[in-house]
Amino acid sequence: MTRIIAGERKGLHLYNPKNKRIRPTSDRVKEWIFSVLGSLEDVQVLDLYCGAGNLGIEALSRGAAQCDFVDTSRDAVALTRRNVERAVYLSSARIIRRDCLAYLSQTDEKYHLVFADPPYHYTGEKSLFDTVRNVLYSKAMFVYESAAKVAIQVPNDLEIVRTRQLGTTTITLSRYLP
Repeated sequence: MTRIIAGERKGLHLYNPKNKRIRPTSDRVKEWIFSVLGSLEDVQVLDLYCGAGNLGIEALSRGAAQCDFVDTSRDAVALTRRNVERAVYLSSARIIRRDCLAYLSQTDEKYHLVFADPPYHYTGEKSLFDTVRNVLYSKAMFVYESAAKVAIQVPNDLEIVRTRQLGTTTITLSRYLP
């Protein structure tokens, strides 16, 4: 069962997906990501390919001011809404059913922290890395999860801060350098 691992909602269990197309981030991976990120007080967060909303809700629990959740899947958006309601974060969340690349290309919003956890068979990494810069504040963090066997090439204006493989997942943390 997926749970919040720290912050004001520590220990809260979230609803799990009923189908295998939605793959929530494991506690082990979340623990590593958030230990590297440090304080999230008052940051604006974007959770792309949000699935169950696991990463964004964890960020809210740790003090983030706002989180926008984006996914194209009707099931993912419904599950995220249920989990955001369960965690009592509706006033700090926007849940958007839309293609993530389209959202990145068309929004005027800016974020301090962006999570992207697309399906492991995803092939749009280059477009995603090229487009995410549109929504990042200077020195904002971009956290990308991928299958362990996928090699990530980041654009020159994104500096890789840390990379870690945990089981079948590789996490790439990068910082936007305008």
